[in-house]
Amino acid sequence: MHYILKCHHLTNLSLRKKRVCDKINVVNLLHRNKEEVITLPNKYIAFVYQDVYKEDFDYSEFLCRLKMQKLIYLILQMGINIGEYNFSWYKHGPYSQQLQNDMLSMAPVVSAKGNLQYSRRAKDAVRQVSESLQKPKGSPYGSADWAECIASIHYLKKYIMPQDANEEDTIYELEKQKQHLNDHNSNEIAYEKASMI
Repeated sequence: MHYILKCHHLTNLSLRKKRVCDKINVVNLLHRNKEEVITLPNKYIAFVYQDVYKEDFDYSEFLCRLKMQKLIYLILQMGINIGEYNFSWYKHGPYSQQLQNDMLSMAPVVSAKGNLQYSRRAKDAVRQVSESLQKPKGSPYGSADWAECIASIHYLKKYIMPQDANEEDTIYELEKQKQHLNDHNSNEIAYEKASMI
């Protein structure tokens, strides 16, 4: 796995030195003139969320939490280490309780301001996921439904469906399990995009 960030300003605490962070959720900070290693909730995800969706993350909004779940799932599927999150199938597709906990520990609304620096590989992966999450013209799905559709198709295809399942089988299973995702044309486009992740 590749790390998604090199280093960036996250809190009011200042970084003693700019250096590559070995783990996403552990940073060396200078606090009250005393060097400490502090384990933080993974607030980097708010930066990535804002990069992709062009909006601040608001924990109180269910659709923001849903879009965050799908975004982080897809980035992890691209081989980018943005946190230690395990996903399982849930009502709205791939879901991680660890990610839910990290979102809960953030402020209700996170305005991602600071210096976000992606590695080259992470930058390409985030760009590809971001492009995939742009819903096609004419689709009746909102941005959250579109994110759920792509991530769910990807999860079904990779983890649930038999290996010999084709596009038709996977879309049929999606539409059977998620009656609100019933636009077949949109689902076919989502299948193509999910196949590239």
